[in-house]
Amino acid sequence: MKNIEAVFNEFLIEQRQLLDIEKQEDYRDYEEVIDLFVQFLNNYAYLNLGIEDAEFFDNLYNNADKEYCDIFGSEYIGDSEVEEFLSNYMLREVLTDVDFLKASVKVISELVNWLHANGYMDDGDYNETVKILSELKSDVLKAKELAILFLEYIESHPVNKL
Repeated sequence: MKNIEAVFNEFLIEQRQLLDIEKQEDYRDYEEVIDLFVQFLNNYAYLNLGIEDAEFFDNLYNNADKEYCDIFGSEYIGDSEVEEFLSNYMLREVLTDVDFLKASVKVISELVNWLHANGYMDDGDYNETVKILSELKSDVLKAKELAILFLEYIESHPVNKL
């Protein structure tokens, strides 16, 4: 069984081969999004583990300095991880613009399709994840645009202290 890190590296290698020289900027987006997804998984995904998996994770994390993506395989990536990454982590933790957020949704969508096509994601998880991705495509972008408007408003209307 390949761990998440190895599966993601396989995905990136294939994407590099598919994107020609003119689209190297697009490939950098792939690398950045996958790197952020790995960071998210390593920092937060363990919180959703069942008791046995959590004990297994804690043991390897504390005693062997292993991260989530080193320990678990692609079967630990599903709709909840994708939804949490795009709808929460990317909006609240990553300071980015709307264009990169659009690229993030695109890259994760392609990753999910690739995982399923290559046997790394079963049909049930794939169908649920695709459903969530279709809902998130517009919602995530609208939420980020709203957040940017709020920030611009706050910056242009400083609070006067008495």
